[in-house]
Amino acid sequence: MAELYFGDVSQRGGIVAYAKLLRRALARAILRKTAQLIPFPKNSGKTMIARRYLRQDPPSAPLTEGVTPKALSTKYEDVMATLLQWGAYIPVSDQAIDLHEDKLVEEHSKILSEQMDETVEKLDWEVIRGGTAVYYANGSVRSSVNTIISTGDLAIIERELRANYASYFREMSKGSDASNTEPIADSFGVYGHTDCQYDIEKLSGFVPVHKYGNPNDRIDMYEIGSVGRFRFILSPWFDSFPDAGGTKGTMKSTSGTKADVYALVVMTPDFWAKLDVNSMYSGSILVNKPKVQTGDELAQRGSVGWKLYHAAMILDDSIGARLEVAVTATPS
Repeated sequence: MAELYFGDVSQRGGIVAYAKLLRRALARAILRKTAQLIPFPKNSGKTMIARRYLRQDPPSAPLTEGVTPKALSTKYEDVMATLLQWGAYIPVSDQAIDLHEDKLVEEHSKILSEQMDETVEKLDWEVIRGGTAVYYANGSVRSSVNTIISTGDLAIIERELRANYASYFREMSKGSDASNTEPIADSFGVYGHTDCQYDIEKLSGFVPVHKYGNPNDRIDMYEIGSVGRFRFILSPWFDSFPDAGGTKGTMKSTSGTKADVYALVVMTPDFWAKLDVNSMYSGSILVNKPKVQTGDELAQRGSVGWKLYHAAMILDDSIGARLEVAVTATPS
């Protein structure tokens, strides 16, 4: 659990603020459900290291009678990420706290919980959309992209993932507790911006969530539907690359000239990892009432804030993919 620093705030007010902030943040977490969560002990430095053991190729020849075959050597790769600290606070006056304490804590908790969660989600997004396995709806570079997603794109990606021994998601956490998982149908998760929804829903074979045989058989509450084994989960926090594509034509464009390019990230189990949200470094909520101290001799200034450590990394580029597409400017 995240730590709570009371300052000289009353225990009652501190507990209320803490519970609301953490509960709201975890309820909106999307990407963390697909990550390996790595605990990080105290006083372990600033570098998080994950070790990935590599598959062994089958032997190419049968055993010879009485001859011991050559031993295999262990093959592995270490992947590293640096812990960085993030945070923000809102200053509050003594009068605001004295006159409106409960409302003040509640409103600041709401604002800061949204900011904290969005910060983490966007930091994670920057990591996972930075993979090296890249596919384009058209052309061979981002600056050419001005075409919407197609089922052909998905077929190519699925073929490559299967060839690289990628696994399907077969279970997924259904709440804030990552250990509370439920089975789902074999699936790849596809994550992208909500602007992509119209074009995805027009794909041949698209099945909306409400038509699933089991409505609970979904990767995330923000899942919109599926095409084959691909499940689409969209969020306005998963940013695009504005004006990064080719001539816009009928595609959405920020400037009106070049098409905006959207990343659709296809993820599988063990594709990426991040600092465990329940580790001691993952989040601190700070609530501090004004108190007499040097520089604030009349105890007029306090604050409500948050801070956390963040680290995330791609473990294996070969079992994930980024599809770069444009989106229809004017859905009809």
